[in-house]
Amino acid sequence: MRTRLRRGPKSVGGAIAVVLLALLMYAAQRSGFLPASGPSSPNAPSSAPAGPRVNDPARPAQALHPAPVGDDGGLSALYRDKRSDVWVELTATVEKRLPDDAEGDRHQKFIIRVGPELRVLVAHNIDAAKRVPVKEGDTVRIRGEYEYTDKGGTLHFTHKPKFQRRQPGGWIEHAGVRYE
Repeated sequence: MRTRLRRGPKSVGGAIAVVLLALLMYAAQRSGFLPASGPSSPNAPSSAPAGPRVNDPARPAQALHPAPVGDDGGLSALYRDKRSDVWVELTATVEKRLPDDAEGDRHQKFIIRVGPELRVLVAHNIDAAKRVPVKEGDTVRIRGEYEYTDKGGTLHFTHKPKFQRRQPGGWIEHAGVRYE
């Protein structure tokens, strides 16, 4: 028995609708409005491959998966490759508090230990977000933009964006409180 394909306005219109829907979903995932394919529930097991949780245009911020304590969020690789302007999410230990930077926008500054050898400066804008009450030895969870320096790098934009931006901004979690 031979199956006859239906041709006509309904089948062409349906095909166009499917293609348009696929393009809209692809654009929404790329822009961060929809999560990339993966678990639909926060409690569902993750099928994401292990590796750095680095955010780039191909991987929207909402697609980041929680990192286990001690995970460097890909910073070791970014430092080794001298990369900058990359959004990361990681857990680290506060190693040293530094005096605030009072020039221009005020920034709370502290050094975090990321792995056994890498140290990164956190510059948290306290004109845009509340000060984080950290002390040496505290564990923090941070989302921010990494900038390479030969001393280990800097994490900044650890707050909600002040202006409309493509990225949703960052935050610092400390003792169960999120500062953004």
